[in-house]
Amino acid sequence: MSNIAFRASAYLQYLTKRKSIQYIHSPFLFSLMQEVFVDSPDTTPIIFKGIEMFRTGLIGIKEEISYEDYGAGGDKQRIKKVTIGSMAKKSLKQARYARFLFRLTRFVEAKNVVELGTSFGITTLYLSEAVGRFGAVHTVEADKNILAVAQDHWPQTLEAAHPVYEYCFDLNEEWSSLCEHIGRIDFLFIDANHRKEAMIRYVLQAMPYMHQKSVVVVDDIYWNKDTLEGWEILKNRKEVTLSFDIFQMGVLFFDKNLSKEDFTLKY
Repeated sequence: MSNIAFRASAYLQYLTKRKSIQYIHSPFLFSLMQEVFVDSPDTTPIIFKGIEMFRTGLIGIKEEISYEDYGAGGDKQRIKKVTIGSMAKKSLKQARYARFLFRLTRFVEAKNVVELGTSFGITTLYLSEAVGRFGAVHTVEADKNILAVAQDHWPQTLEAAHPVYEYCFDLNEEWSSLCEHIGRIDFLFIDANHRKEAMIRYVLQAMPYMHQKSVVVVDDIYWNKDTLEGWEILKNRKEVTLSFDIFQMGVLFFDKNLSKEDFTLKY
């Protein structure tokens, strides 16, 4: 089965399993859904308009960029060349999911956020706005040319207002060293290397630097059979208490005050 066929089949299953807020009995999750899952114009900060204008600008760039393709497995394959606009249109996180991450970060009051997979930095900006000037976002991109586009085109006002620390390296080689450098991880967003082994390894390497209130978000858990198997392994680990997925991404909690439960939720 191709990845496209797998995702189509998985999405149909998701539609039959997902639950809305009226079926949720966990007080913590009920409160989270009230604050994080509501996505309306009345709850949209003005700053989001500036970030989305940045997205629009990126999509319109016809300049070509060469980058090293790490592939779904994270292994170096070959140099590719595409326009910045076409890459932005294909790879950047949809606005509704970026807003979801913003609200989730705010809800758990995360201050030290780590993003694995910068791309052109749209999600980075949402996360930066979520932590504010008293927090920090550490973001990692494997390809220097891709990261350079983000650095060159980020709105200067946002960069000046909120600390963003950029790193360029292969996560398979240096992720554990960065964890040690950062020291404390409140919120980990994984949007890199769509492969079961890598997904699991990134979380396990971060474990010593996380705490009971830390949150891990894994993107594209239904990317293929391999990533779904990785998600199943992660959510069933003994350290994880509450977990849920909204198809696009899965969320893990480690709070021992929460019951061991797993949900498929409507968003």
